[in-house]
Amino acid sequence: MAQINSGFANFVPEIWSARLVANLDNSLVLAGLCNTDWQGEISQKGDTVHINKVGAITVSAYTGSITYEDPSSTTLTLAIDNDYAYSFAVDDLDAVQANIRLVDEYMRRAAYAMADTVDADIAAEYANAGLTDITATLGTDDMYTKLVDAGQQLDTANVPRAGRWAVVTPKGYAQLLKNSNFIHATVAGDSVLRTGQIGTMAGFTIYQSNNLVTTTTNVYKYMYGTREAITHARQLTGSPEAVRLESSFKTGVRGRLAWGNKVVQANALGTITATQS
Repeated sequence: MAQINSGFANFVPEIWSARLVANLDNSLVLAGLCNTDWQGEISQKGDTVHINKVGAITVSAYTGSITYEDPSSTTLTLAIDNDYAYSFAVDDLDAVQANIRLVDEYMRRAAYAMADTVDADIAAEYANAGLTDITATLGTDDMYTKLVDAGQQLDTANVPRAGRWAVVTPKGYAQLLKNSNFIHATVAGDSVLRTGQIGTMAGFTIYQSNNLVTTTTNVYKYMYGTREAITHARQLTGSPEAVRLESSFKTGVRGRLAWGNKVVQANALGTITATQS
């Protein structure tokens, strides 16, 4: 019996959990652009979070008396409707456990695969954007002017300018790197030219992702907005656990992640339908 259990007798779930969470955060793109105000409200798939969205307060001229209004509110529902798992096998878990760099590499790979799934799910929220869609054709249209139009839409909707982001495909980002407004407008723009790092343009911080939705061949839904637009909540469903695999001399490591997304400020989210040749 001791020999059977030797593969995971010293397994410490907290170590693997910490490595998974750290690597998951580093791998996410779209989830990092959402707010996580309700993350502490969930524990598993099937949970439902009720979000109270307050209405506007009326301001009127003072005429010597005051009337108190009853503020309105609406309730939004955030459903935790995604539940995914990862699993892999190792020959000697005790040896791996003693090597933090090896633990980190295993969990980096697991986290990257999970983050890819999470981001693709968030990208589908483009369908709930409240702003008028902007169309663009790469190679023909100036993407700078399209982002200016996007900024104007946010301004018209009274969305604060701080923290605005836009997510494009690698091909869209490559075109931005050819735009002088992007690479030479500022000192930071010159750094973009030298290093290729993500920069800013027309008031947006630019990110790239391979998970943006394609509606038809070579037509992608770029997204832009602020952190107020989408709320995202995720939770490890229990800590990673080790199990001895009966069909081999290996130990399996497995875990689950549950999450949900909700557009809570539709007028803070917009799309650019970009045709890429």
